[in-house]
Amino acid sequence: MKKILNSCLLLLLLAGLSSCGETEPVWVEPAKTMSVEQADLVFEPAGGTATFIVKAENAFTVEADRTWCTVAADGSEVAVTVTANPYNETRYARVNMISGEEKLGITVQQAGIIVKGFSPKDTTLNGAAQSIVFSYTTNAGDISFASTDAWLTVSQSEGTVTIAVEANENGVRAGSVSYALGEFKGSFEVLQYPVFSVNAAWTPAYGGKCLRQEAVVNECFAVNVDDGSADSYAMLVVSQASFTEKALSMDDYMAKFGWQEAVKKLEAAVAAEPGTTLADFLSTGSVADTLVATDYPAGKWYVMAVGLTGEGQPTGKYAATLVSNEAASYASWIGSWAATDDRGNEFTLTFAQNVSGESYTVTGFKGHDFPCNATYNADGTVVVTGSSTKSLITDSYVSGDYTYSTMFLLGAYQRSNTTTINTGASLKIGFGAQADATHASIGHHWVKVSNDWCPYVQFVFRGSAKKGTGAASTRVLERIYLPLTLTKL
Repeated sequence: MKKILNSCLLLLLLAGLSSCGETEPVWVEPAKTMSVEQADLVFEPAGGTATFIVKAENAFTVEADRTWCTVAADGSEVAVTVTANPYNETRYARVNMISGEEKLGITVQQAGIIVKGFSPKDTTLNGAAQSIVFSYTTNAGDISFASTDAWLTVSQSEGTVTIAVEANENGVRAGSVSYALGEFKGSFEVLQYPVFSVNAAWTPAYGGKCLRQEAVVNECFAVNVDDGSADSYAMLVVSQASFTEKALSMDDYMAKFGWQEAVKKLEAAVAAEPGTTLADFLSTGSVADTLVATDYPAGKWYVMAVGLTGEGQPTGKYAATLVSNEAASYASWIGSWAATDDRGNEFTLTFAQNVSGESYTVTGFKGHDFPCNATYNADGTVVVTGSSTKSLITDSYVSGDYTYSTMFLLGAYQRSNTTTINTGASLKIGFGAQADATHASIGHHWVKVSNDWCPYVQFVFRGSAKKGTGAASTRVLERIYLPLTLTKL
């Protein structure tokens, strides 16, 4: 019995000791004294201000964690203001309300700039007055456009910008238009060519002898220019097929391709002759260019004179003609041709067969019937060749008061002493006399052309002449001034 009592006392003692120790703490959620019904605020890129109401039992403060977002509390109302978003990315901020140990926050979201339908790029225009129009949509208001170039006028309406471009009469020009909407900004260039139009003073043609450093080269494409023209130009030859496949008018071809192709040819000439410039290869007078016709396959070609400045910029002036580089047949030359020389003298030339397929007998120069020999070439051209030693006639020839004997043919080369005919072939006057003392004794005349002394362009019939019973002397019967223009009768 005593043992049982002791055990009970021990249990009571242990229970008492246990009741005297610390209890485990219990967490109790603090009472919420603030609340908002607004979960998030969403702004467009332009920014602005929005408000919401805070229900609070106690005073509170408000703060934002981004500089572009500012907040202010007026009693229970909180105003959130965000600046314009200059970027194309959405951005976020946090607005916190603080009361004692209690903090309550909401999220602020602002969309980035979105631009649709506007893809700025450099623009090339012809010389006409015209407008460039861009239409676009944004979520951030209008894009601002501006230009400092007086010939570019910018006007705007909602979602549209119009850039009015003035007509250009003064060579190539470049301007720029800038644009901005926040950080969406940049500029694009407007390159405008001049108005391209025909210069009536220029007459490109096929045919001609080219004199370079007193050496005569093969037949060429040539251009005749009125004496009063001071505009400079370069020559360009383009096949009809190449021109046609571009499906452009001649004005548009010149603006888009022609003058650049002419400049490339000039640049190649400059590269071939160190120390020269583009201006050294431009022409201002009547010359035959060094483009040799035999370098071009048979067919039709556009021969062009392209107006350029010494720096290679287009003046907008050009002239062009379609010519044939197809060889005329031997038979096509036989017959009569109406001829006009460079002084307006008119006469009729008659070509008769001499050696079939090889040569002709030509009569009718200035109305005289004494014959000249002419050779037919494989390229379709005919060459009349004279000599200071070979007589054209062995018998005497009476003209006016004079009796002529041992008549011979004289002449000389110049830059262009051929003529184009409607078949595309050309009659060429070639001579055997040389630039030496003999020239003076037989009465040749020389003129200065582009700093080179060139023979005066004449086709001269000359021989021993006697008036009545007087002493014989050497006289000129006729002068024909080259080039000739021939039309088949």
